[in-house]
Amino acid sequence: MEHLAALVERADIRSDGKPGKQTAIALVWWSWSALLSQDYATAHRTAERAVALDPESMNARVNLAHALLMAGRAEEAKTAYLGLGQHAERLKYEGNLAKSLTEDFEKMMKSGIDAAALHDVRSALGLAQQ
Repeated sequence: MEHLAALVERADIRSDGKPGKQTAIALVWWSWSALLSQDYATAHRTAERAVALDPESMNARVNLAHALLMAGRAEEAKTAYLGLGQHAERLKYEGNLAKSLTEDFEKMMKSGIDAAALHDVRSALGLAQQ
């Protein structure tokens, strides 16, 4: 994933003179892959950079919240998760945020990620347990 993100970033720079939305998209995929691989430092670093490059990206913000949670930064994660609703409203996000988060949590648990932390945040957010 790192190699792919670097290729996309170089293309962004050639096209626009700087990394941008395409680089952010590649970083989102890299951060998701890192989350599922339980490489939380990489997940956090790549999601944070994706948000910096594309502050409007819901996926980058969601991955950043996930990375904070998995890194043991529960209060920061909770704040990030709660902020997603406001961000979604501002962007007129057409997806179902609760459903998307629930699906992410299920995928994370299936990959072997600590279920206790996920259950705690799901309860705090009022998301149904499956």
